[in-house]
Amino acid sequence: PRLESWLAFMGNVAELSRGNPHVPFLNLDVGGGTTNLALGQGGEVSRTGCLVIGARHVEVVPGTRRVTRLSAEARAIFEALSVPVCPGDELTLPAATALLDVWIAALEAAVLGGTAALASRRFGDLLVEAPLEGPESGAAPALVYSGGVGELVYRLSRGEEIPGETPYGDLGVPLARRILSSPVLGAHVSRWAPEGGGRAVAY
Repeated sequence: PRLESWLAFMGNVAELSRGNPHVPFLNLDVGGGTTNLALGQGGEVSRTGCLVIGARHVEVVPGTRRVTRLSAEARAIFEALSVPVCPGDELTLPAATALLDVWIAALEAAVLGGTAALASRRFGDLLVEAPLEGPESGAAPALVYSGGVGELVYRLSRGEEIPGETPYGDLGVPLARRILSSPVLGAHVSRWAPEGGGRAVAY
């Protein structure tokens, strides 16, 4: 996971980082199963981490809310929240909101204080795959995004229309909307946008 985090930073934001060497950047590569985090400055990565947060922990029939698959992590969260969700069920709005609330709170805590900030939080152990050290004193990092959900964040920020909430058969669109509306996670989207718009990258 740390290598993937480094690769995502270098493929997505290294050029932007080198062009603004005074700005620390935290790249969040939000995909189907994980969110890979990499902190860097001047085109060099200094810290990496990984959270088990991604769009495809809940898979549905595209264009609907009919659940086809749950990851073990999503199932554990739903069970702990006493929200019954099983394959074949319709994913209700309260159930989706409850899971997204957990994910967004974890992402906000991680970018503000590192994954150690999740240690005392519910589901912290479940969601941390590779710890990320908290930021040092000084300028807070600018947040940038890559991965499938990251691309959706930038598309939504430009006002692009995305048909429906589950066109890709997962929670990618709802997760991107929540990231964009978060005062923490969406704070820098309009200010700092990688040239590739967060699209899947090759390095």
